[in-house]
Amino acid sequence: MTFAPSTIYRDLIRMVHPDLHPEMKEAVVRSQQVNAVKGDIRSLRRLAINWGFIKPTANDDEIRPIHIWENVRTPFTRRNNLLLNVGEGVNIIHGVFAGCKGVIVEITPIRQGKYHGYKKYTLYVLDKRMFTNITLRDYDVIQSYFSKIIIGQITSATAITKWKEYKIEKGLVRVRNIQELKLTSNRDYSRLNIKIRISLSGRVTIHKVLRTTQKCVIIDYYGTEKTVRVKNIIGRI
Repeated sequence: MTFAPSTIYRDLIRMVHPDLHPEMKEAVVRSQQVNAVKGDIRSLRRLAINWGFIKPTANDDEIRPIHIWENVRTPFTRRNNLLLNVGEGVNIIHGVFAGCKGVIVEITPIRQGKYHGYKKYTLYVLDKRMFTNITLRDYDVIQSYFSKIIIGQITSATAITKWKEYKIEKGLVRVRNIQELKLTSNRDYSRLNIKIRISLSGRVTIHKVLRTTQKCVIIDYYGTEKTVRVKNIIGRI
């Protein structure tokens, strides 16, 4: 382990990760402390010195022992003090669009999978007129990724409207039941010109409704009948 500035985070997390060192009683707390200051090389070096992994040099004379958390049971509430809501403007500090201004159009907590415990911030990048996602853990320092700015209500409303249109266009919004389509279950619609937008294999297309079952819709799929589940339906035209 070199603990060089470019590798200090990776080197330090390997030394304290609970999966790699199950015998270390403080492994969980220490790994959380490392992740809390992931982007701060000086703080990472302080931790490495405090835990005896590296020896201090003359440049480290002013480094003192630090204690990030006193309460081990609540480590996720200490440093994350920037509150952001949908519709607020931010300066983007990290990522592909660093240096640009954006509007937060959606905040999605991730409840399952390998990103469980993260939050996905979806932003409309004003300078580029496009959307981007930035996923952060609950104990990440949000100030390292965003700084809050004031934007007009018109700008905020426009960004949110564009996001709704974008989700519909890309098939990100799905209906939950047949009633949301203003259709009735088990009914023949072949004589009516009712069309729905569906998303199959990432492709969004529009088709005429022939009839419905209890949970599905039968459509005219390029001249043949096709049964479509509600979860694949975006909306009614």
